[in-house]
Amino acid sequence: MYFNNFPTMDYDMDDTKTNIKVTDVFRRLALRKNIGNFTTNYYERVLNSYERPEIVSHMEYGVVDRHWIMMMINNVEDPYYDWILDNEQIEKFIVNKYPGKTIVFPTTHLSDGSYGAVESDPIERFFVVGETITEYLSTGSSSGMNGLGVVTEFNPTELDLTYSVTSGTFETEEGIEHFVKGSDSGAVGKISSISDSIFAPHHYINSDSDIVDRDVVPAPTVVNNFDYEMEENEKKRTINVLMEGFASILDSELKVELNR
Repeated sequence: MYFNNFPTMDYDMDDTKTNIKVTDVFRRLALRKNIGNFTTNYYERVLNSYERPEIVSHMEYGVVDRHWIMMMINNVEDPYYDWILDNEQIEKFIVNKYPGKTIVFPTTHLSDGSYGAVESDPIERFFVVGETITEYLSTGSSSGMNGLGVVTEFNPTELDLTYSVTSGTFETEEGIEHFVKGSDSGAVGKISSISDSIFAPHHYINSDSDIVDRDVVPAPTVVNNFDYEMEENEKKRTINVLMEGFASILDSELKVELNR
């Protein structure tokens, strides 16, 4: 769709000697060396969320087939996800990217300051993807606990674990410590908080908006996955637009390069 100006080549696909015409997409790489000649001859444009590359091409150049110039100037490889999404699209993207639920563990939970073990077996362990996690209380009892899930991701640096729910729910209670334990790794984590993964911590920032460790003092601000993805999407709203005269030159050079 986005590279319909490229040449085609005939290839024999099987023993029948039938020629099938396909686009020679590898030829587009030859123009990359010339892009530096044009990058200072552009201006900024703030996009509305509905303005796809071909729409901007038509509005700026009067034709839709210079969308590739928009993408090349702005280092866009994927015309969908590297370009700004509207609210409905970005929300669907976030939900699909961050399924399941996430448990956040405190940085330490044992008297000796270690993590991922129990007092009776203080060897540090880490959860592994694919193992089952079950819930129990600080007393060691699992009676009445119904949380059961499968680990889909574990971050040993930030100490959070994402899981798909098998049955029941994991819990937090005021004054009562709840733990989860991995069936294969033997790792143990005290539940600090539980949330849908889209609202789980993505990173932590200080008052200067610098990314920091979660245990710094003073306590940092949490940036959750939803807010992070929304901010990243907003960064794509402002693009560079090559001036029309230079766009015509670049378009002409592309045809020369592709017909060598």
